[in-house]
Amino acid sequence: MIGGRFAIHLPPFLGLVCAPVAAVFVVLAAADLLRPSIALAGFAATAAGLAAVVFWILRSLEGVAGFLEADGYDGPRSRFGFPVASDLSALAA
Repeated sequence: MIGGRFAIHLPPFLGLVCAPVAAVFVVLAAADLLRPSIALAGFAATAAGLAAVVFWILRSLEGVAGFLEADGYDGPRSRFGFPVASDLSALAA
């Protein structure tokens, strides 16, 4: 199950991903190239496949986030090895 960290982003992202697919099936049904029931079934199957991919990606991201938290990751580190550049880069962040 998707944890609290990414769950809030799931419905809008799925809507964004599935909207073009829905538009294609609506156009095909409106042009009488597909029967409405076939268009609905095609959209449902495609949306389910896209949702499965999104869930898989979010589970992977949660695993990476959990690993970084368990490892004591404290955020990005300075890319510069000399003090003046490190101070300037810290000011920019």
